Amino acid sequence: MSVIPHFDIGQNRNFHPHVVILGAGASFAAQPNGDKYGRKLPTLKNIVEITGIESNLKNLGVNLPVDDFEDVFDTLQREQSGNSDFIEIKEIIYDYFSNIMIPDELTLYDRLVLSLRETDLIATFNWDPLLCLAFQRNRHIKKLPQLAFLHGNVFVGRCNKHGTTGFINCACSKCSKKFEKVNLLYPIKEKNYNQDKFISQEWKLLQNFLEYAFMITIFGYSAPKTDVAARELMFKVWSENRIRDFAEIQIIDVKPKDEIRDNWHEFFIKHHYSIIENFSDSFINIFPRRSCEAWASAVLQNDPWGDIEQYEGMSLVEYQDWILKIIESENENKLNEKIPLSRW
Repeated sequence: MSVIPHFDIGQNRNFHPHVVILGAGASFAAQPNGDKYGRKLPTLKNIVEITGIESNLKNLGVNLPVDDFEDVFDTLQREQSGNSDFIEIKEIIYDYFSNIMIPDELTLYDRLVLSLRETDLIATFNWDPLLCLAFQRNRHIKKLPQLAFLHGNVFVGRCNKHGTTGFINCACSKCSKKFEKVNLLYPIKEKNYNQDKFISQEWKLLQNFLEYAFMITIFGYSAPKTDVAARELMFKVWSENRIRDFAEIQIIDVKPKDEIRDNWHEFFIKHHYSIIENFSDSFINIFPRRSCEAWASAVLQNDPWGDIEQYEGMSLVEYQDWILKIIESENENKLNEKIPLSRW
């Protein structure tokens, strides 16, 4: 049975999270011309050429060019997992992603992490470190969203003794030893998200948030039909969300809208979804740190908010200062219940 979301009208505060799910398309949109040094961001369609693993694949008897890397990798995983060339392929891919660097200027990922609150979650399928690097250089702002790495990440580590996790250049809070690398979940058709301890806990974090989410933004992730396990894990919890009759799903993708609707239709509730092509048009960007409040006001109170004035051409520091002014309202609201959370 559905219930009304917990929205405090007098305080303009929504107590449900905004969940963002990122796929490879998000990183490509963030850095369409490559990383800080022009290094390209691979996708499953061009990862062979970009990472330079052609010779290894030839040694393994794979015909080039590769049309379906997932199919090829899945076969190699089952038949030649101990082959030195196959092991080297994984090392080359890991090293390539590890060397990706974020540009010095303000990026889309900076805007994303600064436009969500500590009650929100960004869950990514991406191996690249761009989201982590954006988070790390903005963490002094504090009150940033939680992160989940559903396929592992080259910039994330784990203390296998104590189970603590963090960025790879940090250390365990319990033993002060440097974090060890986490495994990357490579493109195989039948993925077991419970087999690896780290990946299993990341999925549990996403499921906990999906159970209570009021808004979901899916950015550059197609939820391929071959990844049955991922779709089932997400849909099972989402279907049990008791406020989803009022919730909103927004998809950011450049694919044809009919294709996107067909791919995600079972997740949609009535007309509570939208499909856009650019992050700039997203609820997150239009209502930074107030996306769930703005949607609650519109759908529950029939009182839509006006768009916040957007500033183009900001530097990273200027954008951080601008976000800090929005955070001031959140601090005042917590210290004084008579002061409502400001619209803007």
